[in-house]
Amino acid sequence: MKKENDKDRSAAPANLLYMIRYAARYIPGYCAALIARTLLNALWTVFASTLFLKMLFDAIEGDADFRWIIAAVTAVAVLRIMLILFDKWVQDLCRPKAELTLHEKMQGELYEKALELDFALYDSPEFYDNFIWTIRESDTRVMSMLDACSGFLSSLVSAAGILAVFLSIDVLAALTVLAVGIANYFLNKKLNGLRYEKAIERNRITRRKEYAGRVFGRMEYAKEMRMGGIANLMQENYRKAADDDIACLKKYAPRILLGQIASSILVSCVFQIVITGYMIFRYTVDPLLSLGDFAVGVNAVWKLFMQVNSLIMGVAGLQEHSMYIEKFRTFLGAETEHDEGTRKMEPFRSLEVSDVGFAYRGSGQDVLSGVSIKVEKGEKVAIVGVNGAGKTTLARLLLRLYEPQRGSIRYNGREITEYRLAEYRSRIGAVFQDFKLFAATLAENVSNGENDPAWNGRIREALRQMLFDDRLRFMPDGLDSVLTKEFDENGVYLSGGESQKVAISRVLAGDFDLIIMDEPSAALDPAAEYELNHILAESEDRTILFISHRLSTTRMADRIYVLDGGRVAESGNHDELMRKDGIYAEMFRTQASKYCA
Repeated sequence: MKKENDKDRSAAPANLLYMIRYAARYIPGYCAALIARTLLNALWTVFASTLFLKMLFDAIEGDADFRWIIAAVTAVAVLRIMLILFDKWVQDLCRPKAELTLHEKMQGELYEKALELDFALYDSPEFYDNFIWTIRESDTRVMSMLDACSGFLSSLVSAAGILAVFLSIDVLAALTVLAVGIANYFLNKKLNGLRYEKAIERNRITRRKEYAGRVFGRMEYAKEMRMGGIANLMQENYRKAADDDIACLKKYAPRILLGQIASSILVSCVFQIVITGYMIFRYTVDPLLSLGDFAVGVNAVWKLFMQVNSLIMGVAGLQEHSMYIEKFRTFLGAETEHDEGTRKMEPFRSLEVSDVGFAYRGSGQDVLSGVSIKVEKGEKVAIVGVNGAGKTTLARLLLRLYEPQRGSIRYNGREITEYRLAEYRSRIGAVFQDFKLFAATLAENVSNGENDPAWNGRIREALRQMLFDDRLRFMPDGLDSVLTKEFDENGVYLSGGESQKVAISRVLAGDFDLIIMDEPSAALDPAAEYELNHILAESEDRTILFISHRLSTTRMADRIYVLDGGRVAESGNHDELMRKDGIYAEMFRTQASKYCA
């Protein structure tokens, strides 16, 4: 951890400049107002705590005209009121708008980046920790960093001005203040490093605690949480995470506390006793020290220390922000492992998998080994096999969610990596085994977010094909009915089978060259499954690859590939495979006997 921290600190200036430019791109008005407010307040600190104070006390000691003193105080008071009003305008009006704008822009950019990154990265807990942290904290961290930069600039200007005045009064006292400030810097630098280590360690623990909150609070978990003992397990996991969190806090608390105590003692002893006592002593014995010099000296001791301490602590704070900014930059700068091709897509003719091998990251065992299949235009091709045979993994490879580690996948005879990734995926319709519906209207769920009313006819026809007509008639707002009640109390919950009908309707309503269906009939009732089989059989213009362990769907396939242990064990149509009397025939007879029993 120490080497990582040292690296982050050494990159602090570059990280801060990067984020300042980033913020200036999205909220330039607020950044300009913040700089103006910072400089004005810093100049005010120098003027009010030194020059004006010295001028006022020297005027009193020299029997100046009382009316002049009143006029000077009034002018300074008016100036201060104007600065307060400007400060409030920046803080209470400009800042909230800037925060919302920055949140919107940064989250949008992060979401787009997340879509670009390899799906395989989600298999890495480290990536997921950093991803969740970046999404959750990045925009608030930028505002905190701007505040820290503002404080640093203010302290720098104020300290320079006050120090210049203080040096003219007492060099020894001024240098002592600097020495204490520097010592305090090293203490706080160490403290910031400890706080960063603690935050990193707590991040994964916090995710474990938040997971328990999700499963107790989300509708999709509600039924299982009320049945059996899984709720007890989730509560126990939460308690373990909470205990780990407490242990983490205990681990760092003593060292952080000792550092804070040392810093407080250093400040209290030197400033409350030594420096203040020294200035009082000098005023009593030095006839050349005027009342104004003494007032400025005593006041400047505290002001200078506050500014130097703030300046030095600000440096440590900026280094801490830099550590977090590094995470943001790492995530935003992450490169996909996918080769982004340049070739435009062509009308579909064929998709061929040749000798493909694949193993998940961190696993020493191949999920697929030497798999070869081919899908021609207009064909209905089935991939079958027991659970764990590699069927879903093969579908993910075809969609370029993963990249094969051996072999090749070719579209129209060309490597799929030659084509533009987004364009390639846009030509393939997919129904995933673990499909999801979203808190949006029924029409938006079927059309994948399209709001064009011209889609309504295609949406209705796709839903009709999946026997969703009766359910649609009872939905309160028809196609505009919102699914789930997460954001709308009038929202509609669908059963598992109804949800799968909607998921299949997505690909039926779209204009895809190739459709890949992973267990498309798993939640369908017999009538809907029969209708799906009919659609697959009658769709002569559609090329469909479907994955299933329910062999009632496969009889109409032009070609069937049987996966076993990550390899293609058999291939052929239904009749050919039944005559072979191998794995497929045994699976089919076993399932048929259950239906006939």
